[in-house]
Amino acid sequence: ANFESQAKTYETVPVTFDQIEPGNYSLQLRYLSGRTLTQNLATSAGILQTTVSLQPNDVVKLEFKQNK
Repeated sequence: ANFESQAKTYETVPVTFDQIEPGNYSLQLRYLSGRTLTQNLATSAGILQTTVSLQPNDVVKLEFKQNK
């Protein structure tokens, strides 16, 4: 969540998924503002790192799934 009383500040939040099985994953981001994005990610090392951008006064729900 990025609550900003003056609605000016954008945030970039680091996200790390650790101790996961090597493979392909999808990360769906659903924002309170109604926007939905999907990132396709892959790892061979058991760790994934990405960033999530938040506009002022927005909230995002992450859904992380391994692709079978």
